[in-house]
Amino acid sequence: MDMLIFSVALVLLCILVFFIRRLTFEPKRVFTLYGETVHIRKNPHKLNRHFLNSHPLVVQKASISQIQMTGDIVTLFNQASNATDICAPNSKLASEVFEYAKKHFEQAKIIEVTK
Repeated sequence: MDMLIFSVALVLLCILVFFIRRLTFEPKRVFTLYGETVHIRKNPHKLNRHFLNSHPLVVQKASISQIQMTGDIVTLFNQASNATDICAPNSKLASEVFEYAKKHFEQAKIIEVTK
């Protein structure tokens, strides 16, 4: 009986975390412009604002050569062929991140892969 209660509680907790992730994702916080550099936060949730001090990835605007969107993932490629993946909870939020990326990295080649 205790195992059943524990299992049900664990499943409910997983479902709750899944929905909280969707509701707290903020696409506008992914990219922050500072002159010729851009800070990229891969996990831009409302909860990270105060509780989790995640360190952003700092890149030069001119170093991003390609932006790609595949489903729920936006990938930024730099000139050295290194990639940075930004995973969004759903395709609507991924398309918002994709639009912000196109705005910040105007010189980059745009690739949108459809399934």
